[in-house]
Amino acid sequence: MDNKKAGLKQSNKKVFIGKYEVKKVIGKGGMGQVFLGMHPTLKIPVVLKKLTNSRSKLDKERFKNEAAVMLSLTNENLVRCYDHFDINNSTFISMEYVKGKSLADIIDKEKKIPIPLAMYILYQAAKGIHFAHLKKIVHRDIKPHNILISDEGDVKITDFGIAKEVYNDASQTEIIGTPAYMAPEQFDLTQNITRAADIYALGIVFYEMITGIRPFENRFSKDLIDKKKKRKYPPIDKHIKFPPSIVKSIINKMMNKNPEKRFKSLLELIKIIGNYLKPYNNYEMKAAVRSLAINDRAIDKTSFMVSVRDREKSNFNKFIASVIFLFIAGLVSIFIYTNSFYELIFPDYYGRVKVKFNIANLHEAVLEIDDKIVDVIKSKKLDKNGNYSKVFYLPKGGHSFSVTSGSYKNKRSEIIKPITRRGMYQNIYEDVFIPISEFSKKEVSVYFRFWDITNKRRLLSYFDYTPSNKPEVYLLNKSDLKILVNNEYIPLKNYIYNIKTRDSNDAPFYSGESYVFRVDGFSIGNVYYYRLDFEISFGMFDQVFVLHNNMIPAPAIVEITSNVRNFDIYINDSRYGYVFDSIEGRYSYSRYNRVRSSFNNKIYKKVILLPPDNRTISVDKKNKISIGLDETRVGINITRKDGKYIIQKYKL
Repeated sequence: MDNKKAGLKQSNKKVFIGKYEVKKVIGKGGMGQVFLGMHPTLKIPVVLKKLTNSRSKLDKERFKNEAAVMLSLTNENLVRCYDHFDINNSTFISMEYVKGKSLADIIDKEKKIPIPLAMYILYQAAKGIHFAHLKKIVHRDIKPHNILISDEGDVKITDFGIAKEVYNDASQTEIIGTPAYMAPEQFDLTQNITRAADIYALGIVFYEMITGIRPFENRFSKDLIDKKKKRKYPPIDKHIKFPPSIVKSIINKMMNKNPEKRFKSLLELIKIIGNYLKPYNNYEMKAAVRSLAINDRAIDKTSFMVSVRDREKSNFNKFIASVIFLFIAGLVSIFIYTNSFYELIFPDYYGRVKVKFNIANLHEAVLEIDDKIVDVIKSKKLDKNGNYSKVFYLPKGGHSFSVTSGSYKNKRSEIIKPITRRGMYQNIYEDVFIPISEFSKKEVSVYFRFWDITNKRRLLSYFDYTPSNKPEVYLLNKSDLKILVNNEYIPLKNYIYNIKTRDSNDAPFYSGESYVFRVDGFSIGNVYYYRLDFEISFGMFDQVFVLHNNMIPAPAIVEITSNVRNFDIYINDSRYGYVFDSIEGRYSYSRYNRVRSSFNNKIYKKVILLPPDNRTISVDKKNKISIGLDETRVGINITRKDGKYIIQKYKL
């Protein structure tokens, strides 16, 4: 080999590439050569990658890109790059030397990596790739060959030759990557490539680690693309008996064909695995990974794997104990809640009592035994005729039973005999019947108050009905308050007027009845309020009823556009206030700049829905734009230039 053409020079029988002493050639391929060298000042071994002179312009760009990307990334889980330089028309990269094996070599040797160890390797790899993602770099070629396991148990990601700055240019100009590990969207030039592609590839690496088998063939073909897009791959249950649910969940999430349904960020995965590994010692886990790298066949005897087995055994014992406990607890519960407790153990001290009554025209009632509430009776606890019946076990002797509804109380006392005194073939229940008569209905006075939900002190309207008022008084009210009569809403004022003029002894509202109301078409000035439906059920003894209702104003639309993404928004000098959620149909109190932005043509846009009001908007409390109560659709443009904000208003 011509050393000069190769960029090598000789000094005192030592061979150098630039300032690096060359120890030996450790690799050779179509792209070039790989040397083991020595750093001149740090005195640590380094890898020197040389690109063959004959390579294409695209290969040279990728080689340069790999150096640029790796020089910008410094993380314990990423192979470090020291230098990039040219000698005699040859291009070199100086990078960290990782003594150990690639994950591909380990999988080829071990066939299957124990799940806990695979989880640890996935955890470390995810941390390195997540760091690259934070720096806006997508690797695009994650595979076992590009994950190195050192003899010290470190996990490092390498080969950023086809990495891309995802936020600067996420589009594809060519289909590139390793077919078996590529995400479905990488086969489509119309799709943008995001960090979701790396998450997908890492999921395949995890699958391969624990099964020893690649889920997809490693060659470009229509069949491969079809399988990826249709998510056709052997389930891990086929290769592993009873895989942990967390493993199945992780693989299903990472290898989802839809990028939107994968983890939004690897940080989510890191937290999940972090919780899984929390019980174990980090040094023991690292030592077990080291055993993989140095081909130690006693990996099952490492302290980490012993801890895993002990924990699995402990968890299994806890599971068996829990099953036994739940079984016994179930038997005890059945024993108690089926009243066998009283029947078998205390038949001489407790009696069986069936309390019965008809609720008549009471809407709701409370049953008390010995002045203690034992049941709240509503219609769902009654039969179709309004009858209530329930069995209680009570100590023998005297007891009081009462039914209460509002100010009404019906009470009676009984002597309860023990179960043994009832006799086996006699009526097994001692009946306690509480007679309740029908009550006459009373006229109810009604007072409605309507408030603005965004300003609890702003009384919008009110409506009062009292029996003493003349019918003509109600015709002065607005028609926006209505009542449902015969499946039709009519103005409440007309309803009251018609009833009172037809028969002075009749009343529009009676106790014990239910009424449905609607406020529709209500507005004050330019502020329109959404329709409000509400129902009132009067108790049998109600005579005066006051109801406060909140009205929801239709929001004003404020569109904010800007050339910057994040900035504070002050409305009336406050960063917080009511914002309308159009999906839930209500206002909530939140920070204005937390409203989601859309991004198009280098412009960020927020649409904030605010309660209609006079207000000012600013980003620094100084330059303010005023918005009037009558401005229900307005646009605000905020431009940051030379460190200052320029704010302008425009019409929508």
